[in-house]
Amino acid sequence: MLQKNMYFCYHNGMNNLIRIKSGVSGLDDMFNGGLIKGSSVLLAGPSGTGKTMLGLQFIKEGLFLKENCVFISMVKDPADVLKYYDVLNVDWDKYINNKKLSLLYFNAAEIDRMIFRLKKIFSKSNIDRAVIDGLPCAVKPGYLVKIRTMINFFKDKHATSYFVTAVSEKNKEVTFDNASFPEMFNSIVLLKQKEEKNEYLKTIALLKAEGIIYDTKIRKVEIGRNGFKVKTVLDKEVMRAPAGSAPVIQLGNDIFLKSKKVEEYLINTFKEKFPQAIIDKPKSSLRYDLENIINDVKKDMGIFTLKFEDVYRLAKDDLLVSLDDYIEKKKFFKGSVEACTFKEKIFGIPDDASCRCLIYRKDLLDKHSVKVPSTWEEMVKAAQYITQKENKSKIAGLLFYNRKNWMSDTFMELLWSNGGNIFDEKGNINVSNKAALESLKFIQDLIYKFKVVPAGFNSQLFYEGRCVFFIATSYAYKEIINGEIPWRIKKILKPSLVSKLALAPLPQMKKNSRNFKILSGSAYCITKNTKDIKSAIMFLKLLTSEKTMRALELKAGHPFPSRVKLWKDKEILWQKPYYAQAEGIMEKYMIPYQSIENYKTINVVIQNETLKVLDRSKPIVDVLLGLESEIKVINKRCKDHERIAKKIIDYLELNYNRQIKLKDISAEVKLNAHYLEKIFKMQTNDTIFEYLIDLRIKKARELLEDTSNNVNEVAYKVGYSDAGYFSKLFKRKTRHTPSNYKLI
Repeated sequence: MLQKNMYFCYHNGMNNLIRIKSGVSGLDDMFNGGLIKGSSVLLAGPSGTGKTMLGLQFIKEGLFLKENCVFISMVKDPADVLKYYDVLNVDWDKYINNKKLSLLYFNAAEIDRMIFRLKKIFSKSNIDRAVIDGLPCAVKPGYLVKIRTMINFFKDKHATSYFVTAVSEKNKEVTFDNASFPEMFNSIVLLKQKEEKNEYLKTIALLKAEGIIYDTKIRKVEIGRNGFKVKTVLDKEVMRAPAGSAPVIQLGNDIFLKSKKVEEYLINTFKEKFPQAIIDKPKSSLRYDLENIINDVKKDMGIFTLKFEDVYRLAKDDLLVSLDDYIEKKKFFKGSVEACTFKEKIFGIPDDASCRCLIYRKDLLDKHSVKVPSTWEEMVKAAQYITQKENKSKIAGLLFYNRKNWMSDTFMELLWSNGGNIFDEKGNINVSNKAALESLKFIQDLIYKFKVVPAGFNSQLFYEGRCVFFIATSYAYKEIINGEIPWRIKKILKPSLVSKLALAPLPQMKKNSRNFKILSGSAYCITKNTKDIKSAIMFLKLLTSEKTMRALELKAGHPFPSRVKLWKDKEILWQKPYYAQAEGIMEKYMIPYQSIENYKTINVVIQNETLKVLDRSKPIVDVLLGLESEIKVINKRCKDHERIAKKIIDYLELNYNRQIKLKDISAEVKLNAHYLEKIFKMQTNDTIFEYLIDLRIKKARELLEDTSNNVNEVAYKVGYSDAGYFSKLFKRKTRHTPSNYKLI
C-alpha cells in the first residue's frame, strides 16, 4: 500500500526536487505539497510562539520514517529541552540509543567546532533532518559567514535543515536586526501571536519559499495535546457544520447491532441537549470486506466500527479523523490503544479486544485431577493422560478452531513465543531459522509423535463433546456458551457441553516464558468525509463513555471490553464470570500488521505453505526455505508496485490541469495501461481517474480560498473546460457548490 504521507518527486525543468513532509498538520499544504529536500528553513518568531515544538515535530516525522536526525541547541542542553516536549508522545531516549537521533550543544561562537562534529556524524551515517534551535539573528557580519557555511554544509549533504531563531516584534511587525540574515535561507516561516478575547492567538505565515508556489495567507495555529497544527481551509470544512445548521449524526455499519435499547438511550440523550439533531442511519447494512469499506468511508459515512487492522490501514491512507483528544488512554487496555494507533496518533476508540485462548473441558480435568496446563509440555501430557483414561469414549486430546489462516496464526504465535521471528535483527527476511524449525516441528509432532491432535483436524469433534482442549478465540467461547453459533454447528452441539467448558490463557512454550498471541478487536472511528465532524465527536464521546460501554456489555458485548474497569465489574462478572480471565489471556500480544510489512499478503502465503507440514507432503526445511523465498518476492513486488503508483501520482500532480488520457500515463510510466491501472488500484484503492478527480477538487478548494477567482477560472485551472460539469463534481465531493464554498 502506498503511504500518502511519504515524500514525492516532481520535475521542474532540469531540476529533480524531492518533497518531504514537515510533520505538522496543515503546513505541507501551505508549502503546496511539502518542503524541498535539502533546503534550509528559517523558523522565526517572538518567544512563546511554538518555534521549538514545530522544529521537534519535523524531527519526529523523520524518526517515524526511519530517517537519521540531529537536534542542535545553541541555548541549553538539548536533552533538557526534550524533557519539556513529552506532549509530542515520542520516546526520545529510544531514538537516541539506537543512533537515529543525535544531540549536540554548541553556542554561536563554536560553529566551526560544530561542523567538525557533524562531519564525524555524517562519516558514520547520513543525516536526513537537522534542527538548530536558538540561532541568534543579531550577529556580527563575521558570524553570518559561519552561519552560511553551516547552511551550505547541510545542503551539500542533502539534509533538510530548520534554523530556529527568536526575533523582536516592534509596532506589530517582526524585524531582523541584520537584513542579510533572512536572505541566506530557502524558506522563511514566521510565527506571531496577538491578544484577542482574553487569549493569545497564534498565527503562521510563509514569507518565502524558493522554487514553490506557496500559500501567502496568514493561518491560525493550534498547539494542543498533539502538538502544533495549522488551521487550513479544510479545517473550516470538516471541523464544523455549516453556520446555523442542526447537528448531523451519521451512524454507519450497524454500530448498535448489539443493543437497540442502548441506541434509543443514546439518541434520546443526545437529542435532549440538541433537540434539532438529525440522526442519519444507513438504510441497509454495509459490507465488511475492506475494499467496500474503503469505498464507503470516502462517502459521508460518519461514525462506524472497524477491525483493528482496518483502522491502521485506513489511518495510513489518511481517511480517518484523529481521536487523540477524545480518549483517556489509561482507562483502556494498552494493546487496544496500540492497535488503533498510527504514527503516534489514535484513529479509533477501542470497543472490544480478543485473542486466541485455551477452551478446555473442566469436567474432564476435575475428574482426572489434572491441573489446567500452563505450558505446551503440560498440555500434551494432560491430553495424553485423559484420552488414555477415556479411551472408550474415543475423544481427541486437542483441536484448533479451523478458521481462516488458523495455521499461519498458530505458527507465528509459537515462533514469537519461542523467541523467533520471520526477520533478523537487521530487518532482513530470515524464516529458515532454528526457532521457526522448532515451532513447525512441534506442530507436526502434535499429530504424529504425541498423537494428541487427530490428523483430520476435525473441529466438529469438540462440539460433539469429544475433545479435551480446544484452541480458539474468546469470541468463539462466547458464541458457544450463548448458543450464538451457526445453525450447521448448533445441530451437532451437545447441549450438556456448555456448562462443562472453561477458559484459560494459551500455554507457554516453556515454563515462565512468553506466550504471544495475535490481538484482534474492533473500534469506533470517524471518517474525514463526515458531514459534521464536531457533532460526530460529541456523539462518539457519549457512545464510548464508561456508562454506555457498560450498558452495552450488560445487554450484549463481545469478550473482552477494551475498558479494563469492566473486566472487574461485579454485575458484568455475574453474567460473564470468564471476564476475570481477560488480563491473563491478553497479557502478551502482537500486532503483526504494524510490525511486519505487507503482512496481509504474507499471512496468506504462510498459511498455504505451513499446511504442507501437517500432511508431511513437504519437508519442514523446504517449507521454510520456500516461505523465505516467497516473502522476499512479495516485498520486492510490493516495492515495485509502490514505485509505479508513485510515478503515476507524480504525473497527475504535474498535469492535473491538462486533459489526461490513460495512454498518456502509460507512455510516461512505460507500462501496459491495463497493468498500471491494476497496480494503482491495488496500491491506493482508487482508480487512476477517481484519484485525479479527488486531486483536482483539492486544488479547486485551495483556489476558491481566493475570492477573486470565479468558478469558470477555477474549473479551467484544475483541468475542466465545462464549468457546469465541474460544479456537479465539486458538490458531489464536498457537499457544497463552488459558489457556496467560497462563503464558508
